[in-house]
Amino acid sequence: MVGHQLATLEAIARDADFALGSPSWHGSNPVALLDTMVSGMGAVHDLKPPYRVEILHSTQLPTAVKEHIVGVIDLFDRVRGYRRNRGAPDVDATIIMID
Repeated sequence: MVGHQLATLEAIARDADFALGSPSWHGSNPVALLDTMVSGMGAVHDLKPPYRVEILHSTQLPTAVKEHIVGVIDLFDRVRGYRRNRGAPDVDATIIMID
């Protein structure tokens, strides 16, 4: 994903859904992605784990969008840790921002 093309949260959700091969009924928000990428272990996506989402040129993102992505990264990390602590299988699903 390329930062200067992701000016809105909707653009990020659209691009993520497309890249994953999400079904048409899939929600376009971080909770839906978390639910199907991590908790659902990728079962509904055409693309299967491991997932590595790279957002290139992240310095070009609007501040609000960048802050939202940081929150999503934190959410993914917390849920993966929670799952590991409970003995559930871990799913390699990472999101990184690259300047």
